[in-house]
Formats: sequence, structure tokens, C-alpha cells
Amino acid sequence: MLDLLGADAWVHVRQRHAQCYNLLMAAARPFSDLYLREYSGEHLLYEYWMLIRCAELLANQHKHIQCAVEDTETITNVLVESFAIHLRNLITFFYGDSKRYRPTDVLAIDYFDDGRWNNLRPPKSELITRAEDQASKQIAHLTTKRYAGVHEEKKWHFLSLSKEVRNVTRIFIGGASASRLAPSFRNT
Repeated sequence: MLDLLGADAWVHVRQRHAQCYNLLMAAARPFSDLYLREYSGEHLLYEYWMLIRCAELLANQHKHIQCAVEDTETITNVLVESFAIHLRNLITFFYGDSKRYRPTDVLAIDYFDDGRWNNLRPPKSELITRAEDQASKQIAHLTTKRYAGVHEEKKWHFLSLSKEVRNVTRIFIGGASASRLAPSFRNT
């Protein structure tokens, strides 16, 4: 279970994949099965792991994070921003259309034959759609659409969003080509 993967195990996973992955860095669509397997074992696993851990830490911050009072807001912001960026990356991965993105962008559809992912994946929920927009406007871009001060639209539903991503991930794992998905990711 990915939630039990500790820091030492994560370092081992990254080191194991680094050598082979670096040989394949220049890949572009259509990606080889080997490339996708290595990619999922490092980058996709990392995005998922960070999203889940940030959600858990934010939901139980009072239990897990001990810091000086003056640093509490900074630490919370770091976790919120990390959560939002990893969420946005995974939303793009699961719901992205290969015609809209660069040929070097890896998307869930790349792990399936004949566009089957479009039929398997659940529709993008309103919660996910709002969070994607929120991550773009409140975190990833400097825009006049950012909310100032304390605002209802600045709140994040960490556990609900991570639950939705877990569900989409399970569907993805269940249908993705076995030759394209790393065992380390398949076992999340």
C-alpha cells in the first residue's frame, strides 16, 4: 500500500528507475511500453504519493506537524500549494486530451489502447473541476482572479479530493495495459 511507503523505500524506487529512465528522456508520443512503465514507477507514483500525503498531513496537521507558532502559516501554505500542484498534475494526467497537450506530455490515455480510457474513466466531478480551476487561479498563476483575504473559494477539501483521485486511480490501474504500468504503481 502506497500510504505505507516510507522515505527510504521512496529513495530506492527513484534510484532504481533513474538509470533506465534517463536513457529515455527524449521520448515523445507514441511512447514505448518500457518508457511508460518507467515513467509511472517514478513520476506518476511521486505525484500520487505526494497528493495523498499532503492531504493526510493537512487533515491531521495538529497531530503531525510541530513547528514554531510563527511558522505555522508558512508550513500550512507549503502543504496547500504542494497539494494543489500535485492535484492539478493528476487531473491533467487523468482527464487530459492528447490533442490539446504537447507530444511530450504523458497522459492516462497513453496507458490504454484505442482510447479505452475515455470510456472507463468517470466523468470529471464538479468538485474536481472546481479544484482544477482553484489550483490554476489561486496557486499556479498570478492572475486578477485570485481571491484576497479570507474567502470561501480559497478553502480546499483535501480528503474529499484525495478520495476522488484514489477512485480514479483504481479505475486507471484496473484498466491500464500491464506492460505499461510499473508494479510499484500498480500496487498503490
